[in-house]
Order: sequence, then structure tokens, then C-alpha cells
Amino acid sequence: MSYFANPRFSRVALAALCGLALLGCGPQFDPPSELKSLRILAVQKDEPYAKAGDTVNLSMLWQDASPKHLDAQGNPRPIQITWDSACVNPPGDLYFGCFPQLAQATLAQLGTGDQFSVTIPTDIIHASGDPKQPPYGTAFVFFAACAGTITPVVPTEDSPLPFACKDPNSGALLGSEDFVAGYSTIYVFNDFTNSNPVLTDASQQGHFTFQAQTFDATCVDASCLTLASPTDPCASPGDARCVPICADDGDVQKCTGYDLKPVIDGTLPANAEADTAAELDYGRAYDEEMWIDYYADHGNFSPPVKLLRDAQTGFSAAYDTKFYAPKDAGPIQVWAVVHDNRGGVSWEGFTLGAK
Repeated sequence: MSYFANPRFSRVALAALCGLALLGCGPQFDPPSELKSLRILAVQKDEPYAKAGDTVNLSMLWQDASPKHLDAQGNPRPIQITWDSACVNPPGDLYFGCFPQLAQATLAQLGTGDQFSVTIPTDIIHASGDPKQPPYGTAFVFFAACAGTITPVVPTEDSPLPFACKDPNSGALLGSEDFVAGYSTIYVFNDFTNSNPVLTDASQQGHFTFQAQTFDATCVDASCLTLASPTDPCASPGDARCVPICADDGDVQKCTGYDLKPVIDGTLPANAEADTAAELDYGRAYDEEMWIDYYADHGNFSPPVKLLRDAQTGFSAAYDTKFYAPKDAGPIQVWAVVHDNRGGVSWEGFTLGAK
């Protein structure tokens, strides 16, 4: 999943450059793991590697953590989710090669809701031009989340998208705090397959360990798309998921860190796949790479990203992180989003509390 044409992307890119260069980069932005606005966290494809003619089903995990996400009556503000049908084999396999097609779509042609399906054309696969690479095809699915109304606009050099997000009351165009757009790439092969990571056990239940105790996950994958308002663990005396607030609001230098770790079985076939395309390219066996992004609507993590599976050394058990409490009391929604390097993704939620 990638973002584009959005000021938020500039912040994320800057943070990545700062981390790689180990340099001071001026203004300090909120940690990307701390949700304070409307955010799309992940898009899952039920076939990360598809075959020609298949129907691929996509699901979006998003959260509105904006301070204004509730109206005066305490009801969540409406969020409009839109999708555009796949753009196939753009020049150079570059997403912006899809913009002319995207500009021709009408709002009536756009899909809506947390889930979307697209059928892959039967003639999508073509020669790669590289003898080390197999024939393949690419399909790009575009999406957006808007805390208002999606409206068509004339693309510009600074904003190449042919649609924007409009405030339903004032009519003003909304910015990156209230409008997120991006795309997901579906790779299509004749012979290669890939499964999404599996986060559940034999009972189909996900688990987290927190402060050395094991708890059921709040939700896993599709069950997270209709997640109700969480019950505050601090409402139950002695619940280990309830931690003291920290006046320094998740500061990893000043607040207490609490061990948190989703329970993931590295021996499951879907979590122990070989990267067959890399093996063909490099002439040796490689494992599929996997990592976890941690998010919370309050509080902070250190580190916010952990390696789960290395291409050469395999599964790593040291993928835990530390959670740092916020300054405000109340329930906290935590997300663990597990990715592989071949387009696979799964997620599960966990509820903490602070008082």
C-alpha cells in the first residue's frame, strides 16, 4: 500500500530520510505510529499474488483518530471510502501512468465501503524483458478515505488526483488530516503464489501478551472492519491492560514502557513461505521477509516497527515492542499490522486503557 498526492506522505518520507541518514531534519513531527488524524493503516488483498482471470477482494483498515472525529452528540463523523477499478500494466509499471484512466472515472463508477473486488483481465500477463524475471502483470487499485464528500476536481501538477475531499458544510477542500488517498499493487503471475500472514491459532483467535500476561485480541482481519467502541479495561479493577497515564504523553525518554507482543506462529505454512521470485532472480533460496507496524490512537511505541522474518535467517522471536501511555485517560486502540515483502498483509487489534 502506498500514499500519493498527499501532504502526509511528505512527512513520512522525511521521517524515513532522517532515520536513514541519522541527521537532524528540522521540525519534529508526531510519531507515525501515533494516530491523531484520519489514517489508512493497511489494505489487504485476499490474493497478494493473483492469477489472470481471478477476482481479488480487498479490505481496508482505517481509523479516524482526529480530535474532531465525534460530533456534538458524541457520534462518529461519517467517513466516505472510495475505490477505483484496477488500472492494468501502466507504462513502466508506474502508478502515475494510471492517472489518465483515473481522470475518466465518474463518481458513479467508484466503489464504496471498507471492501472492494476487482477482476483481473485474462490477458494481463506479458513478458518481463528480463531473462531472470518470469512473465507477469500489474494491476493498480486506487482508494481514498474522506471525512466529507469526494468531489471531482481538475488535476494540477501539485495535486494530480482528479478528485478531492470537500467539507460537507463549508464546501472547502479538506487537507491531509481529513483526506487520505493511495493505491495498492496486485502482481499477477502464472506460477507464483503468496498467502497473507496468519495471526490466529487453531481456534481462529488472535492473542497478545502484555505485561507478561496473554489476552485475546480485540479483532483480527475482517472482524476489525466493524469494530465497535472499545470497552475500557480500566473499568475492571486489577486488569493488567490498564496502565497509569503519563504526563509526558508517550515520551519514550520520560514515560514507563510496557512490553507488548502479538502471538504469531512462525511455523505456519503461510508464515514460512519461500520467496520464489527472489530465488529465481538471485539463484539461491530466500525466505519471505516479514515485519510488524505498531499503531495506537493514544500513546506511543518504541520501536514502532519490528522485523518478524529475515530473508536469510528466517523467523525472529524478538518482535516485541514497548508501549508508552498517553497523558489522557480512556480506552486505547492498538493495532499490529503484519506485512510480507510480496504484498501480503494482516492485522489484529488490541485494547488497552489508561487512568
